[in-house]
Amino acid sequence: MKERLAEEVRKNDHLYNPSLTEYKDTQMACNSWKDISANVGLQFNESLTCQLSCPPTLNDAVESLQGKGAWR
Repeated sequence: MKERLAEEVRKNDHLYNPSLTEYKDTQMACNSWKDISANVGLQFNESLTCQLSCPPTLNDAVESLQGKGAWR
């Protein structure tokens, strides 16, 4: 599952590339995480995910999308 998630994240470089203007666009990031979670078959917790300002690690993303954790 982590490989599949990593591949989906790679398609959205605005989630991890701070040199892009879109990197600070929280609505764009939120929409991307919704799409990513749907593409990998994980539940998306918008209340936890879209209100956070720091990009997560891959493990944090997996746990949060599975409802097991929150990004810090």
